[in-house]
Amino acid sequence: MKLLKEAARRARVSNLLLAGGSRRTVTFLKAEKRILPQYTEENQRDWNGSFEFVFITDPQLGFINQTYEGGRGLTWLEELENVRNAVKLINNMDPLPQFVCIGGDMVNAYPSRGEELRTKQADDLKRVFIQLNSDIPIVFVSGNHDLGKHPDREAMSWYHRHFGDDFYSFWHSGVLFIVLNTQFIKFPHRIPLDEVDEQQQWLENLLKKVHKYDPPPKHIVFFMHIPLFWNRADEVDHPCNMPQYIRHSLLRQFAKSNVTTVFCGHTHINFEASWICEAMNREIQLVVSAAIGCPLGPDPAGIRRVRVHESGIEHQYIKVGDKNADDYKRLNKQILDDKK
Repeated sequence: MKLLKEAARRARVSNLLLAGGSRRTVTFLKAEKRILPQYTEENQRDWNGSFEFVFITDPQLGFINQTYEGGRGLTWLEELENVRNAVKLINNMDPLPQFVCIGGDMVNAYPSRGEELRTKQADDLKRVFIQLNSDIPIVFVSGNHDLGKHPDREAMSWYHRHFGDDFYSFWHSGVLFIVLNTQFIKFPHRIPLDEVDEQQQWLENLLKKVHKYDPPPKHIVFFMHIPLFWNRADEVDHPCNMPQYIRHSLLRQFAKSNVTTVFCGHTHINFEASWICEAMNREIQLVVSAAIGCPLGPDPAGIRRVRVHESGIEHQYIKVGDKNADDYKRLNKQILDDKK
């Protein structure tokens, strides 16, 4: 563990300027060449006991202003306050989580809004994390707002500079974590980039390799931004799930590889579902978390605390905000009424 923490210290990539001119280093881990060098099979293949991590999704700075205040997404004080509250909560956890995963949509501004606004949102988000315990690394998942609906080369380059690879894998204590770019999965025929096919081939090769492991990983966990489905694996296609033909292909791959859990965001609403493959006697849990930024459902902004045991994975949603979607709607109506 000491060696791993030392590797994480050497890998810090953000040296942020604080008020008064002082600096503080934050452990943002950027994947390169489809791996995190600090969390490889070589140094994390063996099970070392139960551990925890935190899943946060959709900070999406500016979305509250755009959704509930009639603005253009140019202010994001409430999202930042939610993240500050989350950082305080995480720092007080016992035991400390081994890492924090941000599950996509770090920014709200699409690539069409220009790099200046997007970079300001990304930098402001990172700056809030300066108060996170420096022994807790942060890893990233790409979202549709980070890349655009149909990412082009310029959008991909911006993402890689700020957050690292958009798909990759890493190990921790005998558990294999796999991060996917769901824009490539949802719109494979609309994105003229070689990386679309590269991700598919990379995933197939990785899962084939997993089949040969003896012993196998204790768990295989996926991080994806857009969920595979909401309620049922055979539900109709809609903007917040994967197309059926892709969905079923992925589920079969996951079942064959004994994937246990898939963590997602995108919907800004909490829900859980599962899919059972009777032929293989396998069950895959789908866990979709509400946003740390703008809530669109009954739960306020929050984070998900995840405990990984040898026998299974358990998780708990913990709120850090004080308003849900209905609260924001009522507040906005009151503001508009007061202006009449």
